[in-house]
Order: sequence, then C-alpha cells, then structure tokens
Amino acid sequence: MNTKTLLILTLLYGMSYGVAQEANQPPAKVVGLVQLLANPEKYDGQRVDLIGYLRLEFEGNILYLAAEDYKNSIPENGIWIDITHDMDANRVRLDRKYVQLIGTFSSRKKGNSLGAGSLTQIQKATFWSDPEHPRAERSVGGR
Repeated sequence: MNTKTLLILTLLYGMSYGVAQEANQPPAKVVGLVQLLANPEKYDGQRVDLIGYLRLEFEGNILYLAAEDYKNSIPENGIWIDITHDMDANRVRLDRKYVQLIGTFSSRKKGNSLGAGSLTQIQKATFWSDPEHPRAERSVGGR
C-alpha cells in the first residue's frame, strides 16, 4: 500500500468515526443565550446550540450575549467556553465575532467567569457574523 492510499484511508476512517460519534449523540437543543442565562439549571448536562459574541483571551474565554457586554466588562451576561484545539487554531476567524457553538452546557462548572456556567465538549464552532460587517447587511435569512 502506498503512502497516498494509506493517507486517504486514514482520513476516511477519521471522518467516518466523527460522523458515527455525532450520530450517537442526541441532537443539540437550539437555545437563545438569554434563555440559558435566565435558566441555567434547565439546560445543565444538555447539548445546546448557541449563538453569541465570542471573546478568546487569557483566562477570559467567554461567549457573551452581545459585543457590548464584553466591551463594558459584564461577564455575567456570558458563559465560560472550554476552547478546543480547533477553536484555538481558528482564533483569528472566531475571536471578537458572533459564533455558533454546539457543546454540552454545565451550570455547575463556571471556569473563570461570573456567568451562568460553561460550554464544554464543543463539537462545532462556526463563524456567524462580524460586528464590523453584520450578517443582516450581507444577506437575508436566519439559521
């Protein structure tokens, strides 16, 4: 078996393993950050799909309700984020942007945040909108 074939088989195995892992998990519940902040116990231990303003900084990885909450130092309007290697590698694309995150919410684990809890075991981190060039200016449509 040549190196190219081995590499392709390894990539296909990795992709199929990830799909199998995702298929075995319950679907993430789409939750507004306001709902989660108001009722953190209701979502404890659940996979959630959230959109918020992400700030990645030393001892301050927080998904805020809005950019103004970060700018005005209101960590209570956010949740701690256990960033993944992939998120760290895509820091330029995600930091100080609105992002969609799918992960497991914990109301007990708060990280270094004063917020309602933390998002762990993040499976998806996707750019949503840039405050400098909002999504609504680019297109019409929701999720």
